[in-house]
Amino acid sequence: EGEGLKYISTLDPAQRQLSDGGARGAALPDDYLLKVDYPLVVPVDRKVRLITTAADVIHSFTVPAFGIKQDAIPGFVRDTWFRANKVGDYYGQCVELCGKEHAYMPIHVKVLAQADYTAWAQAELKKAAAQADDPTKVWTMDELMKR
Repeated sequence: EGEGLKYISTLDPAQRQLSDGGARGAALPDDYLLKVDYPLVVPVDRKVRLITTAADVIHSFTVPAFGIKQDAIPGFVRDTWFRANKVGDYYGQCVELCGKEHAYMPIHVKVLAQADYTAWAQAELKKAAAQADDPTKVWTMDELMKR
């Protein structure tokens, strides 16, 4: 279920614009610098294996609510697992000081009930199949950032 789904998740562009504009005070949303364009979606009460690596420097995938912290190291493939016991939204952050973009590496895990997860996964697999119709497509940076 959901096997083969792939996507790149980054800080939501609207959040980045707030930060770049010097956002301050009451204008900031509750999820300031936590919102991503594509959250990691998982089913409740199921073991989820997380595999990490990095292309540039050491990063660290951390979600305190699940008690996980896994370093992502260039040249190494590392793994850990977690099981979310409650439906909801959970947040984390890269906790390895990794460069000037470190503050813009939030993690959002959306935990769904099994039936909702199944419906979500089926819909995403259909979208992925439609995108795979053109295997020669060359993605621009703007297209990747919108994904």
